Amino acid sequence: MKSFYKIILLLYGCYFSLATSGQNLNLVSPITISMPNNPVANTDDWGKGTQSFIITAKKNTSNELQSWMLVTIKSGGSKICGSNTPQTATEVYFDIPLKTWTGTNAASLLGNPCTLKPGEYELCVQFYLKDRRTVIGENCKSFTINETKTETYSPPQNIMPVDGKELTKEETSQPTLFRWTPIIPKPKEDIIYKVIVFEIKKGQTTMQAMKTNGTLFEQDVQNQTQLSCCINPIVVWPIAADSKYGWYVKSHNKQETNYGNSEPTGFSVKTTDPNPEKFNPPINQMPVDGKIFNKEESKQPIVLRWTPVVPKPKADVTYKVKVVEILKGQTSEQAIKANKPIDVLEVKNQTQTTYKLAQRPNLGYAWNVEASKKTAMGDIEMLGTSEATGFMMSSAGCGTNSDNVKVSCKGWVNGVPTYTISVTFNNIIPTSGGQQCTTVMNTITSSTGTISSLATLPVTIPIGGTSPTVTFTYTPTVPGATIAAFSYQGIWNDGSSNTSNFSNTNVSLPSCVCDFCQKAVEFDHDLGTATISGNSLNIVQPLWDMAGNTIFSVKAEIISFERYVGDECMSCNKDAALWGNFTSGTLGALAGTFGLATSPVSGNTHHTLYWNPPTGYTGALNLFKLNINTPPLSNLACCCEKIKTKIRYTYTFKDKATGECKTCNGGVFEYEAQKGTCPANPTSTNGGVKQN
Repeated sequence: MKSFYKIILLLYGCYFSLATSGQNLNLVSPITISMPNNPVANTDDWGKGTQSFIITAKKNTSNELQSWMLVTIKSGGSKICGSNTPQTATEVYFDIPLKTWTGTNAASLLGNPCTLKPGEYELCVQFYLKDRRTVIGENCKSFTINETKTETYSPPQNIMPVDGKELTKEETSQPTLFRWTPIIPKPKEDIIYKVIVFEIKKGQTTMQAMKTNGTLFEQDVQNQTQLSCCINPIVVWPIAADSKYGWYVKSHNKQETNYGNSEPTGFSVKTTDPNPEKFNPPINQMPVDGKIFNKEESKQPIVLRWTPVVPKPKADVTYKVKVVEILKGQTSEQAIKANKPIDVLEVKNQTQTTYKLAQRPNLGYAWNVEASKKTAMGDIEMLGTSEATGFMMSSAGCGTNSDNVKVSCKGWVNGVPTYTISVTFNNIIPTSGGQQCTTVMNTITSSTGTISSLATLPVTIPIGGTSPTVTFTYTPTVPGATIAAFSYQGIWNDGSSNTSNFSNTNVSLPSCVCDFCQKAVEFDHDLGTATISGNSLNIVQPLWDMAGNTIFSVKAEIISFERYVGDECMSCNKDAALWGNFTSGTLGALAGTFGLATSPVSGNTHHTLYWNPPTGYTGALNLFKLNINTPPLSNLACCCEKIKTKIRYTYTFKDKATGECKTCNGGVFEYEAQKGTCPANPTSTNGGVKQN
């Protein structure tokens, strides 16, 4: 009986739990799920673009409701997407009757996104009470992920020009036609075809050229499979003589979606005629090669004449006559190739022209003739060029003038070197074709500096002789100049007062050594004295003359110190501070300062004294008074002590002429003094000084 009672109680408990669950099941109802008809496989894209995704839930109670929302995707009853669990579900507080989740906000309820394979699925939404076990609302919606079908297209293919085609001149006189196949199948949208032409250089494959070389031409056409463009590609798209053309077609829609490119192919243009007509070039006839036009002949225009090209072309022939100067050392052929033309004349179907040169006597000229004609396509076809020949104009009827220049340093003025220039002029008699006459040299000028003290012009240059020397002072504009340029102006005594045929002359300038240090400040070493007082060597050195310059800094350095004493009188002392160090020093009334020691040693070095007058130091007979300590010296009259030292003086001053600050070495002076009775020494200065 007791067991039966327990079973009744257990069944009553189960009934009560089910009744409670059924009572709570509809606390969230209805739940609606809206999805697109053809959802994409990636749930992260749901709610984006045209992928509409909405979840709504309504509470079925008048009270506020706290719940937890779980969204999953199931297949065959098993969850395959949704990273949340009832324990990690999203909390939803119903403070209003209806809650809505849309777009990516709804998709985020799955937790991590999933990519679904094609198949049948259910999207399920559940709401739980706080115990995360009691379901108070649930709904599922079935949907299908369809197979994705990708349309494939065959790209265009080049048709013409066919690969390797060589266009003849006749073909290039017409527009070049590019043709290709359309993409297959034909898309429902408009297609843009872009034709691209590029250069194929010698040694390249077509594919290499397409990838590496720049584009010569590109043009779009819409929904068409041919393009007519450009007469004579060689002119429109110039390339190297040994290059070819490559081309291909790109296809895409208006949104730049690529439908594929054709394989590149190549073509070329025939530039040579298989049976070209051969012509003999023109030949210069007059003036004959080496002709010298004398004074009377040079007054008239020159007739330039040549032979025509043979055979006579059917088209008009243009003869271009080029005239150049022949520079010294050049042949006519070298001059015509290297020098810039001074004149170019053109005549059509004629074999001579008249020409008037500027009167520049005794210069050589070269000339030649270039023949050409136009082809039917408008190109210029060269028919040949004559060999160059030369002639000379001797309009002055005289010889040639030349110069001989000598340069020497004169000195420095205001910080700039000056030079003495000596020039003599020569008059060279012409070998033929002219008259003999003197030249009067009137003027010498310079574009690189200033000429002064030129009082010997004008001078006459005799026939076949040399003029008197012309001397003047030259000051360059730039202190460090190495080249000076001079121009001469003279007149021939030929009855016509023609200008002398001098050209500009460039001469090298030597380097002038500046000696301002020797002239700026003078030390009189003969007036220097050195005496011993106690254990100190006392030096007095006059700074004799500063030549009007202002000294701003002076330095005295002990560069050697020597003591001479016999063994019997030698006092032992190893204190380095007592061996040849400055203890004090003045220049005039200004006390010197000690130099600083070099790291890692600290303190001062007593081998150097500095004077820096705040406003500079000028005047004459200004004394250095220097005191140098010595080791303890013997006081015995029978002992001989000698002290020698060498001191270098360096100074910085302001040059009175230029205002520049300059530093000079004033020299090294040796001082000697003695104490006690010393034997006679012919080299002893007995308390004097000498300069090394």
